[in-house]
Amino acid sequence: MNLVLGRMGQTSSNGSAQSYPVNAADSVFTLDTANQYMRLRHSFVDPLLRDLGAVNNGYDAYTAPCSKRDEPGSWDFQFGDATIKIPYKNLIIDAVLEENSDYCFVAILVTWKGQLVLGAPFFQSAYISYDFDNKVVGLAQPADCGGKVVAFGNGTDAIPKLTGCKPK
Repeated sequence: MNLVLGRMGQTSSNGSAQSYPVNAADSVFTLDTANQYMRLRHSFVDPLLRDLGAVNNGYDAYTAPCSKRDEPGSWDFQFGDATIKIPYKNLIIDAVLEENSDYCFVAILVTWKGQLVLGAPFFQSAYISYDFDNKVVGLAQPADCGGKVVAFGNGTDAIPKLTGCKPK
């Protein structure tokens, strides 16, 4: 299933929010649970990587200071009325380049063309439900709803909307 990105942004570690334009041609993403990376376009990911302090290794892979994982910033993906904030800790992975290096890989593959993919960093940061009968994907930021379990229904509104949950 595909999702259409409406807005892309970043909340920096100091809490300031920045929004970046998304070209309509670069807005359709495939959800891929088997992919440990996200595949994004240069057109909107370059400013995000720059703000993260990431450096291109020459092969369109990026590294960033490992210490950034501990900062409270996030990349913010808006799909319809749902905004999924991917924290830095999910974007910067433990794969260290060299022994005693302070740089880790950013879980992003940057591309000029081809399929755009939301992989592991996205899935680690969102609640996602699939309604294959109606070809609908439900998205939400992770939240604590207590022990409340809500069953999916039938028909066009099979994925329920929950309220009263506390953001994680």
